[in-house]
Amino acid sequence: MSNLTKNAIKDTFVEILTDRPLSQITVKDIVEKLGINRNTFYYHFKDIPDLIEELVIEETNRIITKYPTVDSVEMAFNAAIDFAEKNRRAINHIYNSIKNSLRKNKT
Repeated sequence: MSNLTKNAIKDTFVEILTDRPLSQITVKDIVEKLGINRNTFYYHFKDIPDLIEELVIEETNRIITKYPTVDSVEMAFNAAIDFAEKNRRAINHIYNSIKNSLRKNKT
């Protein structure tokens, strides 16, 4: 049951991320959409950056498993592009949130 909940949290986060920038997503948004309490989120993840880190690691491992013997830079690049195309909006939201955060820190 625990893995089901953890996976549901990750799926819900990615779903929200396709609609909104990272900077506008809170733990409250995730738990309300999923219908769980905050403690359940914090049982599985320390915070949203921890959730993102796990998603990135999982996707990296999936790509490595899918392409165990990358024979060329082209093959590796194609795997990364495939992921980016499937998750374009979510990646764009993360990128823009980080870019905006860096801009604020410079001023």
